[in-house]
Amino acid sequence: MEASPKIGDSYREEYYKGEAEDIAEIISLDESVKIPYSPSYHNCLKTKNWTPLEPDIVEYKYYSSEVGGVVLETMANGTDRMELINIITN
Repeated sequence: MEASPKIGDSYREEYYKGEAEDIAEIISLDESVKIPYSPSYHNCLKTKNWTPLEPDIVEYKYYSSEVGGVVLETMANGTDRMELINIITN
């Protein structure tokens, strides 16, 4: 993740030729996300994620400055959604 993200910025999440060529693009800085675990998170960063190794799969990730990753949506022949379900603090 970039320190000062801007809409339209893109970057490699990881790179190992032919194995891991993940790319992310920042598409929003002010998303609101509602999950069953907690109240809504506001001002979330949203990225579009893909890899040329699997061109039919696109993921959207939502990040909150409060907790980090909140939701992952994967689009490929349907929709999968993974949500934050618990936070453990010490």
